[in-house]
Amino acid sequence: MRLVMADEHHLPGMLACIEAARAYFKEKQIPQWQSNHYPGRADLCADIAKKNAYVVIEADQVIATAAIQFTQDPNYDKIDGAWICDGKYAVIHRIAVLPKWKGQQAAALFVAFAKEKGKTIGCKSLRIDTHCQNIAMIRFIEKCGYRYCGVVVVGDGTKRNAYELPL
Repeated sequence: MRLVMADEHHLPGMLACIEAARAYFKEKQIPQWQSNHYPGRADLCADIAKKNAYVVIEADQVIATAAIQFTQDPNYDKIDGAWICDGKYAVIHRIAVLPKWKGQQAAALFVAFAKEKGKTIGCKSLRIDTHCQNIAMIRFIEKCGYRYCGVVVVGDGTKRNAYELPL
């Protein structure tokens, strides 16, 4: 498995990962990613254009996708709770892994990369959020060492559990 910055030719594989995650959420009755076609092609194209899109490749196949940004996220300006660290942070959004590859450390590559690059450019922490019913993601986040900080409201007006990992 290797992590690379995504470009347009990765888009079909990225969309396949997102759609697999959307189907999983629907099956588990988790309302995350079930309305407004979010995330969709336009969101992923915007991530690619901003150079925030990353994929994990195995045998020339995209098996996981995520957006990693090393800039402030306005959704994190207000939190019902408190962040651990002040200062510069990196954010991981929209992690999606093909079902066959869940539990195989593909998602962990995104966190490892964000930690390494974040430290290099002076980030004090990594931040992430997820739906309160997304128990699999919450377990993953906590296993990676993130700590629960409170609740943020994301762009569509819904609440998300917010976590931070000091670097």
